Amino acid sequence: HSFYEADYEEGLSKLDSLIGSHQGHPSLPALLINKALFHSQLSEDEKAIAVLEQAIELNPCSYLAYFNLASIQIRNNQDAEAFGNLCCCLSIMHLISAKMTKSLEEVDKALKLAENNL
Repeated sequence: HSFYEADYEEGLSKLDSLIGSHQGHPSLPALLINKALFHSQLSEDEKAIAVLEQAIELNPCSYLAYFNLASIQIRNNQDAEAFGNLCCCLSIMHLISAKMTKSLEEVDKALKLAENNL
């Protein structure tokens, strides 16, 4: 099966079991992002958004959660919210780049993108 032909209902059930057994674990935000993607594939965008917001609350530096949230918001014509979340995603990626390269220019880029959410 391809990703688009998967049994998302069964996958959600298995993810819920994993999430229940991983409360407080550092991998919990990643599990929540996967759960949100399954909800999204089932056209359950409100549930997907709520799960992504939970992942962001647990890990505010999860650029993947912001990116996926923006993708769903774009699909639902929530362009202003999507723009803000894409800026968060890119800001975090620039901070990661700054850490890896020790570049103050990357920090400046991150701060400029973050200003879009102030």
